[in-house]
Amino acid sequence: MERLKNAVHSSTPKIHTKPTSRTGQIIDEVYRKTGLRAAQGFLRMDALLTNNGQYTFQPNAAQGAPTANVTETRVRQADVFIATSIGFFVKRVASAIPTAANDAIGQLYTYPDSVIFPSTESTNMEALYNSYLQITIGNQIVVQGLDLLQMRRVGMAQAGLQASQQAAAVGTNGAYQRSQWDGSEYGFAPLHQAFAFNGQNNQTINIVLPTAIDCTAAGAFTNYATLMVRGVLAINASGLIKDQSFESFLTK
Repeated sequence: MERLKNAVHSSTPKIHTKPTSRTGQIIDEVYRKTGLRAAQGFLRMDALLTNNGQYTFQPNAAQGAPTANVTETRVRQADVFIATSIGFFVKRVASAIPTAANDAIGQLYTYPDSVIFPSTESTNMEALYNSYLQITIGNQIVVQGLDLLQMRRVGMAQAGLQASQQAAAVGTNGAYQRSQWDGSEYGFAPLHQAFAFNGQNNQTINIVLPTAIDCTAAGAFTNYATLMVRGVLAINASGLIKDQSFESFLTK
C-alpha cells in the first residue's frame, strides 16, 4: 500500500502557476525563454535643476556624462532593464556643492512643498509638473509624451503643516515633521509600453518643459529632479533582448 501511494504521488504532474502581475510575468518569460536570471529591480537618475527648458537623464552606466550621482542606479552594459512603472520626484540637498554624503541623505518629495523649497523656487518648479517625458532608444522615440502631472502627489499630512487647530495653538510643535508617503507606489505611474533599456544601446530620457524657467536653488542648497523606474532586471541579457524585438520576445 505504501509503495502504491508513493507511485501515485510521483506520477502527479507539477502545475506551474503563472504570475498575475506584469512584473512577475516578465520575470517568468525571461527565465523560460533564455534561462537567465531576472529579478525585480529599479533605475534611479538625477538631473541638476537650473534655468532650463529640458532635462536629460541617462539610463546607461556606460554613457558617462552627466556623471552619475552616488544615489543613481543605471543599467550595466551586460544587462537589460524592462520598465513597468516610473516615478518623478524633486530633491533639495543642503549644500551648494554637494558631496556624496550630502546626496546620500537628500530626501525625495512628490511635489515642490513651499515649506521645503523657498516660495520663488517652489512656484517655478510647478512648471515641471506641466511638462512631459520622452524616452528615446537608439533613433526611435518609444514614449512620445508622458505627462508628469500624473506622478504628482500632495498628501493630507505635509511637513510644516499644523495637524489641527488645537495643535496650531501650541506653535510649531504641533506641525507635521514629515510629509505623507502612502505605500510603495506613491509618486509612480504605470508604464504600459513594451520596451527595454539595453545596456549596449544609446538611450535617453528627456523632460520637456513648456518653456525655460529657473529652478536653481538659492544660497547653500542644490535642487534636483529625480526619476525612478521600476521593473525587471535581466542579468547578462544584453545580447538576447533588444528593444526592437522585445514585444515579439514576450509573445513568441
